[in-house]
Amino acid sequence: MHESNFYDKTTVYNGETDATLNWCVERISGSLPASASVLELGLGFGDCAGGFAGRFARHIVIDAAQDVIDRFRREHPDAPVDIVHAYFEEFDTPERFDAVVMGFVLEHLRDPDAVLRRFARFLKPGGRLYVTVPNALALHRRLGRRMGLLPDPYALGEYDRAAGHLRYYDHATAQAAVEAAGYTVLRAEGVLLKCITAGQMQTLALGSDYLRACLVVGVDHPDIANAILLEASRP
Repeated sequence: MHESNFYDKTTVYNGETDATLNWCVERISGSLPASASVLELGLGFGDCAGGFAGRFARHIVIDAAQDVIDRFRREHPDAPVDIVHAYFEEFDTPERFDAVVMGFVLEHLRDPDAVLRRFARFLKPGGRLYVTVPNALALHRRLGRRMGLLPDPYALGEYDRAAGHLRYYDHATAQAAVEAAGYTVLRAEGVLLKCITAGQMQTLALGSDYLRACLVVGVDHPDIANAILLEASRP
């Protein structure tokens, strides 16, 4: 489902990725009580699972890549996280959760709509679904298209292929996918509003204050931010 070597953090996107994932942890955690039970899909870089660790009464993460699980355990040996080695499509449990988190997961899946539908069953009535996806129509991608550098904003680039991405979403298509799976979208936020590339940000040495400003301003602009965060509920 993903290229596990990608998660060694050896790309120009390191600073941007760290800031983005930590921000998502902050935004999601701020809307849930400490008593919540949380089911998370995918370890990825480990930032989100590590960030959520210890914040909630119950926290389970599902991942199918044993090397990714092993690396997380090495880097977070004391994290109070239960990890289940399984494919999302095959995972099952009688337990029901207050929240399900799909952080930058759907763009990797062969059938994301089926996973969205499947995981509705693991939510308590009124439980929350949190989804983050990259935005094809982000401001910097729109600018790139206008400049002739990006003929199709939905096309996958070298970075996307290295990351195991299979598709891009935009605000409308992400919300439509969540709603088609039977959820009600409660809010949509943008994650990281930027007008230049990660490489340009690194060359200019803009630093953490600039990234933080991009994250704060991006909240109100899900149509043009680098990524989209949706909070939805199960009926």
